[in-house]
Formats: sequence, structure tokens, C-alpha cells
Amino acid sequence: MIPVDLYYDVIETDFGWIALLASAQGLWQSALPRLSAQDAINALDSVAVPAQSDSLSAVARQLQAYYAGQLTSFSVDLDMRRGTAFQHDVWRATQAIPYGQCMSYGELARRSGHPGAARAVGRAMALNPWPPIIPCHRVLRADGSLGGFGGGLPLKERMLALEGCHAKR
Repeated sequence: MIPVDLYYDVIETDFGWIALLASAQGLWQSALPRLSAQDAINALDSVAVPAQSDSLSAVARQLQAYYAGQLTSFSVDLDMRRGTAFQHDVWRATQAIPYGQCMSYGELARRSGHPGAARAVGRAMALNPWPPIIPCHRVLRADGSLGGFGGGLPLKERMLALEGCHAKR
């Protein structure tokens, strides 16, 4: 279910342009950095109206600070009306991965209460609507290599380097 009361904003960060989509209940989606403002808007999963106030400014400031290497944790209200109970478990466990640390899909499955569900955890990561607030870039393959990433492996590698966490190539 996509809320009907969505509004968006587009911000520029040190990594590129990011579109934010929100409802009255919180952040609905944050897109990964793109090359242009229009590319960022196109990455959103719904059409919305531009924000009429500074309601997204706190989220915007946090994301700009994160991508500038000046923020290590987020304080953002998320609109969690999307996803399954399993995905919520995985997203909450992912949110608990500390800045600068990485974890395997298998370990994340265990910590989310679903041992043995590493592949399903990977799918939940692919559907994560709130990067880097839910830091799916911190999840790696069991051998320490990057695995996948919706924004592309160079972006994942760059985000991990920002945090001082390095993966195998």
C-alpha cells in the first residue's frame, strides 16, 4: 500500500543527489545518490507533490552530514506501513549494525531471529526503502566480499570506505 499523502524533496550531498519521499507518518523512502536531481526523483517508487514546508529538512541535514563523513547514526521517523513482518525484523536488525562495521547475510539472518534465511535476508536488503538509514550497504557475503547493492558495487564500496569498513573485491 502506497500512502496517498506523499510529498518529496531532493537534496544534494557529497555523493550526489538524493530524493526523499515522506508521509505524515514519517519517511517513506530515501533513494540512493544519483548523478542529477531528476535521476533522484525518477528513483522514487511513487509520484508525489513537492514538500511545501521544511518538513524533510531534518532528514536532509542528517543525510548530507552522513555523506560528508560527519554523522554516524540517524534519528529519523520511518513510515513502516510497507514490508512484511520478516522484512521488518531484518530491517530493524540491519539498523542496529554499528557505523563502520559490517556483517554477513547469514549473521544478519541469525540476529533478526531467522537463522538459515540468508538468501531471504538478501532479498529484504534489495527491497530496503531507507538507505543508508537502514544501512544495507554494511551487509556482505560470508566470505567478506561485497555481494549485491541496488546503487551498484562502486557506491557500496565508497560508502563502506567512508565508514572505514573495507570488503574484499
